[in-house]
Amino acid sequence: MSKYLTVVSVAIVLLCVFAPAPAKADSTIDTFVWVPCTPNLPGYPSCGVLTSGPGELTWQAPSSPTPTSVCPGPIISCFTITSDITSNGIDHGPTAITFSYPFAGQPVIQLGGGDLGFGVGLLAGTETSPTFVTGEFILYQADTVSPQAGTLTITAATGVPEPSTLLLTAAGLLGGLAVIAFWRKESASATCP
Repeated sequence: MSKYLTVVSVAIVLLCVFAPAPAKADSTIDTFVWVPCTPNLPGYPSCGVLTSGPGELTWQAPSSPTPTSVCPGPIISCFTITSDITSNGIDHGPTAITFSYPFAGQPVIQLGGGDLGFGVGLLAGTETSPTFVTGEFILYQADTVSPQAGTLTITAATGVPEPSTLLLTAAGLLGGLAVIAFWRKESASATCP
């Protein structure tokens, strides 16, 4: 068997041994964009679906987050997550976001102590195991449908690849290159007098 065929065979074996499974997501991350109504005056009940505007807040969280705290209760139940909040390009750092259920099916979103509004249908599951629903949600200032507080848009992003995927790929390639370099060096020294 020739040395080049041996080198190629060993390199293929090393790549197969170290080749990782296809990259998979550790978790799916959702992106949240909150755009408040401006102006929000009495007698001005609706501002429609907003996709951007002044006072816009954005954050990201897993689509099925693990709450940092839970307050189960017969009348009001809630859960809190912590996420990095950005407002119009300015990073405000980790902030507690609370989702509470004082009214049937209408969670209140509270950010930094203030209510963003009431929204229907943006959550599934329970307060101990919540899941966000993607889409555009008009939030209201009260548990009735008037006046409108703003729009919360939840979009699903792709998951984060596992670091081990890249590590295994790099290890396989480096191992293959090392074998090839070793055989070339040995082959060159065998032919030189």
